[in-house]
Amino acid sequence: MNIRFFLAKSLRIPRRLHMIYYICFNRFKFWLNDVRFGSNMRVYNKIYLNKARSSKITIGDNFVFTSGEAFNPLCRNICGCMFTVYPSSRIIIGDNSGISSACLWASTSITIGNYVKAKTPEEAYELNQARSSRIMGGMMWMRLSNARVKTLIDISGLGLDQIEETEDEIRIGAMCTLRQIEQSEAVKKLCGDGIEEAVRHIVGVQFRNQATVGGSIYGRFGFSDVLTAFLALDTYVELYDGGRICLAEFAKKKPDNDLLLFIVVKKKKRQFRYDSIRQTKTDFPVIACSVSREKANGQETWYFAVGARPMKADLIEKKWSVAKDASLEKIEEYAALAAAEFKYGTNMRGSAGYRQHLAKVLIKREIMSILSEEI
Repeated sequence: MNIRFFLAKSLRIPRRLHMIYYICFNRFKFWLNDVRFGSNMRVYNKIYLNKARSSKITIGDNFVFTSGEAFNPLCRNICGCMFTVYPSSRIIIGDNSGISSACLWASTSITIGNYVKAKTPEEAYELNQARSSRIMGGMMWMRLSNARVKTLIDISGLGLDQIEETEDEIRIGAMCTLRQIEQSEAVKKLCGDGIEEAVRHIVGVQFRNQATVGGSIYGRFGFSDVLTAFLALDTYVELYDGGRICLAEFAKKKPDNDLLLFIVVKKKKRQFRYDSIRQTKTDFPVIACSVSREKANGQETWYFAVGARPMKADLIEKKWSVAKDASLEKIEEYAALAAAEFKYGTNMRGSAGYRQHLAKVLIKREIMSILSEEI
């Protein structure tokens, strides 16, 4: 038994040496890039560090950053990064903070005070009630704001990174990544290629390995492909305090300090399609549309969701009976009626009129695709 114990311990030596090497290497790397850091900084494994000239990154004592290659058994085994965009950008991290595989991308400034790894949903919810607290998900969109975070709440240990399938529904944990739903067989069986199509243009695989479904839904961003796609399905969200509510209702709510736990998709037989228009392959969408059809008790119901208008996605429902052999003119009429019910705005990517025209075109394509499918 003692020999086995000794051999088991000896197998950990290469890993330990690997950790020690990267702790020293990353301290040197941070020093070369003029990052100010306190005592006992430990950055395990590789980290992408891109610091704009004259920008500032300041880190307090006892900072820990776990990054990839099995250093994150409770999180995602991918490399994290610190990125300052402009000379005026700032990242300030206080004492006794720790981060797991996150992307800190500052266009203006990010200030993080205390770090707390929540042990229960109740603890995370209570901590999040303070205005200066923030839930740490994939942290991919923190760069969109001038963030001052007194308490950073890590929910990676709450078991919310799994996709569970039951007889009636699919439960997607809020910490599941976009890559997980892109590759999920359960999601694909229910939604076809629709969800994969919705996320495949979102930056790149590495980004989708970090960005979380919960962050995409909870953020309710106008450009969100994920929100647009799930709206056309029979989708609900489970909140710690608010319980289970339908996604369409949640999307219209004002942001609050509740904790999103799960995204739940009911297993209803809906034919589902998603499409979007982008100026470049990985850019935000100019317009995004999802369409689904459900037949139940002799009644045919169509669901249309349009996002990136550039406002956040909205949903309408129509009790239409569209014949399988409907003429192109009739389908165009349905598409025009659906597209006209949404409001559109103008920004650098397109005018309101242009967006409405694109929405009509995409909805027509999706209706035609659904009608051509044998069920």
